[in-house]
Amino acid sequence: MSKKEIIAPAYVPMVEVPIATVDRKKSGKEKLEKLMSEELKPVKGIFQNFETPGGSLPLQIRKFPGHFFNMVLKDGEEYEVPLYVARHLNGLDGAATAINGKVGTCSYAIHSWITDSEGKPLLNTAKRKKRFGFQSMEFAGGM
Repeated sequence: MSKKEIIAPAYVPMVEVPIATVDRKKSGKEKLEKLMSEELKPVKGIFQNFETPGGSLPLQIRKFPGHFFNMVLKDGEEYEVPLYVARHLNGLDGAATAINGKVGTCSYAIHSWITDSEGKPLLNTAKRKKRFGFQSMEFAGGM
């Protein structure tokens, strides 16, 4: 036997790692059910069309299995819609926790040029122009 074969086993730590017994599929379903129970609650509010004031918007959204939203919304009129639709119109998403829910739907970036400290031009897309919105008639946080 060579020296390597004799010394090698001494450097390999013997650690037993317990296998996780959490059923990932079950926990995923529980998270989905919790999110659905929150976001399917109806909210009352006024639809706002910033892009074409006085116009209407045919809106179709399929976010959750078995739920389909299909309605024509007219500017300035009051509607009762699920919370996820109101959040969508305001550019938010309750499931996008990694980016604090700000997904920027129903808006577009305004491009402008700024200069850095060395005078080099940089493209700036920090500002967004809202196309649509949903003003809640209820006092509900997170929308």
